[in-house]
Amino acid sequence: FVGSATGSGDAYLAGGVLTSTVTIPSLTSGCILVKVGVNYANTGGVASGLDVTGVTFNAVAMTLQKEQGATSEAAPYNRCEIYSLVSPPGAGTYLVVVTYNLSTQSTGTEESIIQTEWWQGVHQTTPSSGSAGAQGTGNISYAITSATGQIVTDSVSKRTNNSVISAGAGQTLTYQKQVSTGGGAIRAFGGYEAGAASVTTSYTSDNEYAAAAISLQAP
Repeated sequence: FVGSATGSGDAYLAGGVLTSTVTIPSLTSGCILVKVGVNYANTGGVASGLDVTGVTFNAVAMTLQKEQGATSEAAPYNRCEIYSLVSPPGAGTYLVVVTYNLSTQSTGTEESIIQTEWWQGVHQTTPSSGSAGAQGTGNISYAITSATGQIVTDSVSKRTNNSVISAGAGQTLTYQKQVSTGGGAIRAFGGYEAGAASVTTSYTSDNEYAAAAISLQAP
């Protein structure tokens, strides 16, 4: 596997669509991952808010691999989703578009962050052998079934205000982003670690969170 998490940057939600550009090299058995974090806090108590209705890469629909967390302004306030696309186009710069359902959005300060990664050496029919997730408050720790030779890649959406994140043993933290401050602030972060029969993904953290992980498998 070869991966990169240097694609999209922080962005505010605007008009129900969040976009980012990412430059990728030519990939052998490639896979694009888009990780979406949402904070439902400060929505004004509406029944739903920033529901993701679709993600595209170069105008091609991506597949939802894992979702975890809130669907309204209630604990854990955050939602985390991971999308995949196999057989991506050749080397170049492409547009990522995340579309949200804002039909019930209030005038609150709900926010979202997207992160794009590329990987190669991934199974082109079933890129992920499994997934897992967790939600709650405080430190993060959960297990995912994987296998030797696979890679576990994860994402966390956290309600935060400039807190410090520390990854667990054996994990490589590849990104950490924050939008705004205060009750509606969101921090999104994640990384990867080597696969095994059972892998524990953990972070030292605080406040409410939603976390998701998938296990990428080779061809």
